[in-house]
Amino acid sequence: MATRVLILFLLCPLFAGCMTVVTTAGEQGGYIASQERSTGDAASDARIRLFINDKLFQYSTDVFGEVNLTVVEGHVLLTGNVMHAKDRVKAVELVWQRNSGA
Repeated sequence: MATRVLILFLLCPLFAGCMTVVTTAGEQGGYIASQERSTGDAASDARIRLFINDKLFQYSTDVFGEVNLTVVEGHVLLTGNVMHAKDRVKAVELVWQRNSGA
């Protein structure tokens, strides 16, 4: 019994990350369902948002944390403050990559 509790205790941090993914996916699904537009359009915007967020995160976690992203009907709005102009330019380039299909 003690061994099972210890194993469960040691595995909890691994499952905590999974719960974050599941919770985020559930929230995103609820958000899409609550939109006043078609589910397809909302899902398309969610895919664009996820793509750009992934690229921003890969580029720099600092930039990812400082840039806010809004996507509506395929139009992307970036807001926030970054420390360097090169980071601002890179964020815009990443958005354009998505629009060019790269």
